Amino acid sequence: MISVIPDTNVIISGMMGYKSPSRQILNLSMARKIKLIGCSQTLSEFSTRVRLPRMQRYWQKKYFSPEKLVRDYQTMMLMHEPLPEFEAMKIEIQDKDDAIFFKLALSCNARIIISQDKHALALHGFRGLKVVTPEKFVEVYTKLKQS
Repeated sequence: MISVIPDTNVIISGMMGYKSPSRQILNLSMARKIKLIGCSQTLSEFSTRVRLPRMQRYWQKKYFSPEKLVRDYQTMMLMHEPLPEFEAMKIEIQDKDDAIFFKLALSCNARIIISQDKHALALHGFRGLKVVTPEKFVEVYTKLKQS
């Protein structure tokens, strides 16, 4: 089973959409085809983001609530805290909040980070990690499973 580190935006997008590649990634996880890995820092970022004012339009329609999404995140993610040597690692990335995804991937030996963030995507190849968009991940995963 493939272990991947999804960026917060991928999880939120997957939870809000029904046919998007991000949703397909969540579906692969629920079908136990892939493992989604997070940690306390990624949970905290997720929890903060789903409570932003721009998310209010979803709560007003009563489709979702921040509390439900946080519980869903905790259910679908395999939680793994980065080992101290990786936690202390300096990663040169413009958006400092994204460094945790690289530390987590290296710490738990996941080779793939799924992100839509241009700063994270620019670090494709960092220490052997692949940083791909949800679209690219689904495309390659589908091709691998068909062969």
